[in-house]
Amino acid sequence: MKIQNPLINDVDLLLKTFAKVLSKPQFVHFEQIIKGILFTELKSINSYSKSSIKHQTSLSRFMNSKAVDENQITKLLIKEIESKLDSNQELDFIFDDTLKRHKYANHIYGLGIHHDHLEGGYSKSHCLVTGGLKQGNYFYPTNCELYQNQDEISDISSFQTKIEIAKAIEKKFEVHVVSVRTINHPGKTKTQFRKSGRFEGKSPKFKKAIVTLKEGETIEVFEQV
Repeated sequence: MKIQNPLINDVDLLLKTFAKVLSKPQFVHFEQIIKGILFTELKSINSYSKSSIKHQTSLSRFMNSKAVDENQITKLLIKEIESKLDSNQELDFIFDDTLKRHKYANHIYGLGIHHDHLEGGYSKSHCLVTGGLKQGNYFYPTNCELYQNQDEISDISSFQTKIEIAKAIEKKFEVHVVSVRTINHPGKTKTQFRKSGRFEGKSPKFKKAIVTLKEGETIEVFEQV
């Protein structure tokens, strides 16, 4: 489906600025995600993939990769913003936090309990802190960070994504991963009876990954046993 929007030409012109620090495949992914954020009604990788040629899996891999130098992207963005500013006009820096609520979710990286000003009380959500420069009628976004309470997300390993698991398996065993399915297991309550009395504890929670390999490939985990 081709996106039709009166701003599309302006966006295309702006995006060409970032082509200097991206390879051609990287730029195609970058362009599709930016246009998806701007022009699609539903904000998700799945929605962005439907608006262009790249598959959802391909976009997800790009978003989770470290191949793109964020510092270079940021420098180009700041340089572009500076070229639009008028040194003779008043300039304001504005920042705000926005909550993305996840009422029923439990296993999403960065999820925390935050005070909700609109709903009142607290909600299970992601907290995005955004900032930018305002001059006249124009606002130029410069920052967007995910606020994370370290006490709530200390167990980072439990939030390992399916893409990260697939990459680790392919690198360690030199195979091709077709799909990954994960299952989160909560800790089990255990009871022990000793001479001094009864003791209760809980085993640690863990994540199980079920990996499907390319046809004909196997992982000989116990070949040396």
